Amino acid sequence: MKWRFGVIELRLNDHRGVVEPDMFGCLIEHVGTLYDGIWVGDDPAIADDDGLRLDTIEAFEEMGMKFLRFPGGTPADVYRWRDGIGPRAERPRTWNFFFGGEDDHAFGTDEFLRLCERVGATAGIKINPISAPMCEALEWMQYCNYGGDTTLANERRENGRDEPWGVRYWILGNETIDSFSPENYAERVYEWTFFMRQLDPAAKIVAEGFFEDWNERFLKRYSELCAGGYLSKEIARVQAEGPGIQPGGKIQALGLKYPEEKTLKHAIEMIEKYCEPGTMEICVEEWQAQSEFKCGWPDAWREGMSMAEIVLAQGRTNLSYENEARMDGAVSAAKQMHMFMRYAAYVKSACFLYPTNAWTPLLQTRGAELVVTAHGHLLGMLKAHQGGAVVGATEGEGDGVDVLATADDAGGKLVVSLVNEAEGAVDVTVGIGGGAGVIASATATVISGAAGDQNSFAEPGKVTPREGTVAVEGGRLKLACAGMSVTVLGCEVRST
Repeated sequence: MKWRFGVIELRLNDHRGVVEPDMFGCLIEHVGTLYDGIWVGDDPAIADDDGLRLDTIEAFEEMGMKFLRFPGGTPADVYRWRDGIGPRAERPRTWNFFFGGEDDHAFGTDEFLRLCERVGATAGIKINPISAPMCEALEWMQYCNYGGDTTLANERRENGRDEPWGVRYWILGNETIDSFSPENYAERVYEWTFFMRQLDPAAKIVAEGFFEDWNERFLKRYSELCAGGYLSKEIARVQAEGPGIQPGGKIQALGLKYPEEKTLKHAIEMIEKYCEPGTMEICVEEWQAQSEFKCGWPDAWREGMSMAEIVLAQGRTNLSYENEARMDGAVSAAKQMHMFMRYAAYVKSACFLYPTNAWTPLLQTRGAELVVTAHGHLLGMLKAHQGGAVVGATEGEGDGVDVLATADDAGGKLVVSLVNEAEGAVDVTVGIGGGAGVIASATATVISGAAGDQNSFAEPGKVTPREGTVAVEGGRLKLACAGMSVTVLGCEVRST
């Protein structure tokens, strides 16, 4: 195996945006056994907080989970929010159109928002502009966020919540690409957000983006509508002047699913082309990092059926949707998080699929047992970047590692994360360029293993973070990054 090395120079004055805590989020929807890892109801064998699983709450806090989204995903396009409020024994039992099985709606709006509050996470709700009328979305917003004396606000109080929940994100649909052209969707968004904005001027409203052509056509048409008349311009002016009110247009974010870097860069180009500066950000609505995309489907499906046939078949079957959470997938997840953070000037929020039990989860549960996967440990390590300013990094000679560095406001502390997706170790040197300082001391946390290593109920600690070794020589860091690893360095910087 050839010797590999990497030389990295950090540019502390080259700021690329702040890593918002909302970039550490996940999607909660009724798929497989996902809810079993969050909601345990009155099961006496599992410690809970009024039905919410306590060890999951503690794990979310440890991972730095700061953004939770509900009720989908695809289920949001047929979700009826009133099915999930009020006394649980009186809630309807419905069929899950997209993922199979049945939903008793025990985990509904108030349970979800209580989880967000308990974890300390921003709440996001995806509303249904496809199979439900606009008034239903407005009623949901009023139930959650209005503090007055209306029937809906009082109904929330009767259900146990006196103060408004203050839901921050409202996302307009999921599979909109199957129901609208980009131009039609822009017109629907423009219409709906006018009324949503009156109800909650501080809400962060997210519109759906997809591939490059869709994003450009949507943003072009939406910008035309926003510039189309006196009323739009006057509303924009008042909003820009109001404290805590969204500036400029009526939506504040473009949502992307599973974006590759070229899609992300193109979306930013279109935002800069069609939107006023500072008025539009990006929400990575869904992202994943599976070693192999299986999604819990039987082998016969994956080998002999088209994607359309699988989508139809899964709605008639009650699958677990569980998949492996291997070390190579965790390393891939770290690289994706690095990519999102490099574009922190625009990317302000992101949701991983899924938190518990489905696809490649952060946590796996079985009865009273809980296992943190390599992916879950990884997010817990990378949370050290939250609130830091991304700084430039130049990689010199060698075929080294993927790097992301953030600095605090004063520039006295650095967090550097290094991803080595190869099987062999890499010798790495990290320094600060331009005479902006030297590294005085550093600590290292490492997670590594063979590509196929993963935690399980039999071996819950097979892949876990550990203290690493790093040397400081002449104001620079020297370390060896193990094969298939992620290393997070906490550094003290001294001025020169």
